[in-house]
Amino acid sequence: MPARVLLSLFLVSALLCSVSAVSTGGPFVRRLIDTDLIDLDIRFTAIDGTCIADVNGMLFCFGGGEYLDPTLVYPEEYWAEYPLYLPDTETGIVVDVTYNGPGQLNLTVVTETYVVNLDGSPGELIDGPNTTDLVAVAGEIEYIPVWFMLPPDVKSLDRVIVRLYSEANLLMTEEALFCPPDEEIVDGMLE
Repeated sequence: MPARVLLSLFLVSALLCSVSAVSTGGPFVRRLIDTDLIDLDIRFTAIDGTCIADVNGMLFCFGGGEYLDPTLVYPEEYWAEYPLYLPDTETGIVVDVTYNGPGQLNLTVVTETYVVNLDGSPGELIDGPNTTDLVAVAGEIEYIPVWFMLPPDVKSLDRVIVRLYSEANLLMTEEALFCPPDEEIVDGMLE
């Protein structure tokens, strides 16, 4: 076979392999996740206090005071300390995306925030879905703000869910919890 034909066959097969790897996302996506080439992190900034969920209910701590709401008892898996944002204020939630692979990668970040019902199931949607497209460059961190106004009447744990996609392939999902008291609690504590 002439060298020119062999070279053409080689180039076509190489092109088909690379298109296949990128368009299906299969091996490429698996490598991104398995080799820690991409990282997704949720940070809470400018918090107003903390809340503690345990067997006694929800303890809201802010402004130098504390308020226990014994009606907010979540399942044991939710017993922990969480960042607190006051109602009618903007959250300071930031998503960090770090890409450590070669070159650059087109990514889509989708965020949603839900109330967590007392049984742990998803409740009312508070914010989202919000979509951000970005080009991640090797070694750089992309910062995506997830800022929204908290409603005045939400008194619960809230879940931020972040999904990271590359060319419609879900790469990973991260979630984090925070809590706002309602205006009644805030007004009572600040009097």
